[in-house]
Amino acid sequence: MTTLNDQEKTILTFIEPKITAYTSGMPIDDVVADYLLKLPYDVLIAICNHSSQLNYFMHSDPRMLSVIAKKLKESNYINVPIQSMDGKERHEVFDHYLAALMTQFYLANLPTIRRSIKAKQFYLTMLDKACELGLYNALVIRCKQTMRKAVVPDLSIVVRQEIIQSLTADIRRLTNLYWNIGYLQAGSLRQGLGNYFVGGEEKNEAARNDGIALHDEAAKDFLCAFLLRQHTPSISIMNALTQGKGLASLSCEEDLHFETWEEFQSMIYDWVTEEQYEKLLHLAEREIASILNLPEHDTTEWKKAA
Repeated sequence: MTTLNDQEKTILTFIEPKITAYTSGMPIDDVVADYLLKLPYDVLIAICNHSSQLNYFMHSDPRMLSVIAKKLKESNYINVPIQSMDGKERHEVFDHYLAALMTQFYLANLPTIRRSIKAKQFYLTMLDKACELGLYNALVIRCKQTMRKAVVPDLSIVVRQEIIQSLTADIRRLTNLYWNIGYLQAGSLRQGLGNYFVGGEEKNEAARNDGIALHDEAAKDFLCAFLLRQHTPSISIMNALTQGKGLASLSCEEDLHFETWEEFQSMIYDWVTEEQYEKLLHLAEREIASILNLPEHDTTEWKKAA
């Protein structure tokens, strides 16, 4: 644990007695709540790490979490706790808030990143930390950064495979944490990279094959999203990230627009043959059943719904 500097010690000395009062039942002072949420992310992390009482308060107090969630909602960030599909990862509202601060810090300093290698390394570390905390926006930003590395003529097979593997790792987090909206974004990202490999390098057979494989993965991702559409976590996350507006307000890499799941399913039918659809649907069913640890017979009900 690092030592607090004088400023951080002063802040903690000011805050801790008030937190003690709040945990004893006093109403939250809006001024103090606002003060806490205006602290730089590094100061907030430092004082939380040195005060178990403050750390617990920021992560668990319903009244404070309500204030944090409202602030996240105003900035279009995820504002509800999320539990991963495989049950191995969970992120609370305060985690989202810290990650949002890091992501905003990164985005605000993009001009500096482009001018200095040292600054680039520092700010990319902030984005990486936000991704570790599972923030949707941060993971999407890093996926798009990875994809931009592919927009280079005459990529070697090795480099192209590294790019695909890096993208796949973040996509796996995105889908595991964000259920069907994660799969929607994943399909969009894979489709975008696949389009580049297929259309941008037609003379490169290996790249074209990688692009076709990415298109198949994208279609499977979209079908996974469709199969998860009625799961409670999917509904909760979708409502939180779209301000309750649903599919029509989603922003995806390929600017896919559809108002209903029926339109979405029709879009998939237009992309693949009936035989491909059945094959990919079966793969999607198996993937979700495996992650959620469900028996095989459960997926037959999804297929009927689909």
